[in-house]
Amino acid sequence: MDPSLEFQRQCQVVSANVQKITQNVANLKDRSADDSSKNDTEQLHTLLHYTEQLAKDTAVSLKQLKEDSLPRIPHSEQRQARLQCDRLNSDFIRVLSEFQSVQRKVAAVEKARIKKVKAGTGFAAPYVQEESESGNIDLSSGISGRQQQQQLTDLGDLEEKEAALRRLEDDIQGVNEIFKNLATMVHEQGEVVDTIEANVETAHVQVETAVGQLHQASRYKSAARKRMVCMIVTAVILCVILALIIYWSSS
Repeated sequence: MDPSLEFQRQCQVVSANVQKITQNVANLKDRSADDSSKNDTEQLHTLLHYTEQLAKDTAVSLKQLKEDSLPRIPHSEQRQARLQCDRLNSDFIRVLSEFQSVQRKVAAVEKARIKKVKAGTGFAAPYVQEESESGNIDLSSGISGRQQQQQLTDLGDLEEKEAALRRLEDDIQGVNEIFKNLATMVHEQGEVVDTIEANVETAHVQVETAVGQLHQASRYKSAARKRMVCMIVTAVILCVILALIIYWSSS
């Protein structure tokens, strides 16, 4: 495929991903503002995880765009293509920052909910289960079977919330890694720019040196030409004088 067309194709992929992440962030902000039910909370965490994976894919595509596709396009298109990459990079960093803010907000809310549930439940209270003579469990001296079942249900919900929170914290760490990789790319590109500028400066010095040498060679050539003309004129004059002397002597 033509390098320029491949570059534009990858730009469209990155741009589409950034737009999708932007839409997801707006959706996440709306969802996180509501007092969600259990089902809504699960959907919220699913959308958070999906968006984090999409952000990872976008970071990989952006890196390939800068390191693989950009150097292959014609030199005459490099400047415009680099500006296009910079815009995509800026848009991605902006929406990634918004997404991370939503992640942290949801994580803080989930931590507060888990803490509240732990403080308000009787999970620490011992279950008193005694067997009667018939072998059946006697709950008369402890909590009722319904209460016990409710506590087990609440405990299961709490464990699910804690597991979801751990996944969310892992996703937050994943976004942190994306930021680190982006910072590394910017640093490496800065070194490349410095190298290019150094090469341009070196080339500029070399051009100036070459121009100076050309001027000097031109002066040498001009001086040599003048000496040659002088020598020819002198030789002609000497020949004329010699011819006149011979003519006068013979006459």
